[in-house]
Order: sequence, then C-alpha cells, then structure tokens
Amino acid sequence: MSDAILVGPLCRLFAIDAETARERVAGIERWWSDVGAALSGRVPVSLPWIEDGDLEPRRIGLPERGLDAVRFVAVHAARPELELPDALPDPLWTDPDWRRAQESRFARSPYGHLLAAEAWLPIDFDFTFVVPRPDGADWSIGSSFALRDQLGFLSQRTFGCSPASLAEAHRLAVPLLATAGAALFALGGAVAAAIASRLPLVVPFRA
Repeated sequence: MSDAILVGPLCRLFAIDAETARERVAGIERWWSDVGAALSGRVPVSLPWIEDGDLEPRRIGLPERGLDAVRFVAVHAARPELELPDALPDPLWTDPDWRRAQESRFARSPYGHLLAAEAWLPIDFDFTFVVPRPDGADWSIGSSFALRDQLGFLSQRTFGCSPASLAEAHRLAVPLLATAGAALFALGGAVAAAIASRLPLVVPFRA
C-alpha cells in the first residue's frame, strides 16, 4: 500500500512530463465523457475538475501503511461487536474480519468510499463504481465529498474529534490507533485540498 496520496490532474498521472500531459488532456476528457454516458447521467458528462498538463501533482505523505490502518479501523468501526487489535495485520487479508468484508466488497458499509475506492473525484455522489482507467486497468472511483464525510464520521467515532484535530495522534500508545490517527489527519488535509482546488485525489499507481 502506498505511503502517499496525490492531489492533481489525471493527465499528469499518465505522463512523465508536462508536455506529454498536455497532449493527454483531450484523451482524459473523452474517457470521462464515456464514463458519464455509461453511468446514465448519474455524474456530469462534461469534465467537472481541472485538467492542466502544467499543474504538478501535490504529493501528501502518509505514515507507513497509513491508508491500510485507516481502512482496517473503518471495517471494525462499522461492526462494533468486533474487537480492534492493537497492531495492524500484515498483510490485511490475514485478518478474517477484514477478509470477509473485502470479499463482500464492503457492501452496506458506512465507509464505502474510503474502503472501496482508489481515486476520488471532486463531485458529490453517493456510490462508488469501477471503470477502466484511461490506460485500461480497472479503477474504483468514489466522491471526494463522500470521502470527506466518511473520514469525519470515522474520526469522531474512533477518536472523538475531527481529522484536523489529530496532529499529535502519532503519539498514541496503541500502535494501530497512532498510525490510523496520523493517517486520518493527513487524509483529511488531502481531501480538503482536493475539493478546494477542484482536483482528483488518487492513490498512486504504476501506469
């Protein structure tokens, strides 16, 4: 799992330099038009975020396995009868509760956008969906607005405060909660920046 998250235009994720990215903007626009049409108007067909090949993506660091930790805590928060361990399983699938949740594709979880998506767009919708990425690989997409809300719910439920109040969470005595709290703080800032700048938020991948 990545120890960072990116805020920036998609064209820069599929190009090694600004010149190539500028050439790919039209392709991103066509890709999204096809996605919008396939979803029958549930999202805008015209591009609702900024695609600019000259705009360098912003890399926001997370603690080691930070996103894993937040997602693991979210699975347990959705089922309060589960006991949260002190440490993060390595890898996650070795934990039977995580494995069952993943096998069900996190169905009916109140944290679906956090758990299922690998990219979040600055559009307000209440579902996640899987589509081919512009390079052909499958991509699970959610809403930045829904992610913001779900991070807030999880932070309040687990720590009794907003993600913005977790700057010192890395000092917590329980290792899993220290990692998850620090990652929630970073993710909260990342999603706020993505929404404010009208840019996608993306878990890094190899194109």
